[in-house]
Amino acid sequence: MKNLIKLFLIFGFMFILVGCQPRLYTIQFLDWDGTLLQETLQEAAEDIFAPNEPTREGYVFVEWLEVRDDENYTITITAQYEVANYTVTFKGFDGEILQEVSVLHNQAATPPEVSAPNGYDFVGWDTSFSQVTSDLEVLAEFEKESYLVRFFDDEGTLLKEQQVEFEEAATAPSVLDREVEEFSHWDTDYSSV
Repeated sequence: MKNLIKLFLIFGFMFILVGCQPRLYTIQFLDWDGTLLQETLQEAAEDIFAPNEPTREGYVFVEWLEVRDDENYTITITAQYEVANYTVTFKGFDGEILQEVSVLHNQAATPPEVSAPNGYDFVGWDTSFSQVTSDLEVLAEFEKESYLVRFFDDEGTLLKEQQVEFEEAATAPSVLDREVEEFSHWDTDYSSV
């Protein structure tokens, strides 16, 4: 009987010692796709230190989401992300901001309507904004309008014609004086078309 009591006391003492031992938890930090970033073994009451915030193309890290399983002594902490958001700035003729729009990663921006200044034609944008992957500045591109300038003599005979860009000067043809008349001037200013 004494041996039975001794055995009972030994097992009871071991049970108390084992029961008093702090439980160790397996703590796993996972990325969004389940990739293991860090794993530690520690007591649940200890402070848990996260690894550096992970990166994911086209996304911004938001927080860690913790799931605790006390039956299996595990804590799984998973990185949470949101889709990255970028600013696309559309600029006009003199670099003025026409519009700023917010665009999600890999999405297209919608450009504003563009009014070309007098003497210019709007021809497009300097860079693509169909799949935005960062903040972006997009400049409107313009070309000077071109005009056909014709020089006629006083009898209506075409002496010369040329294409001249907006605000540029045309080059007049040489005019010979006639026996009866001397050339005086052109009837229209062509120094800035």
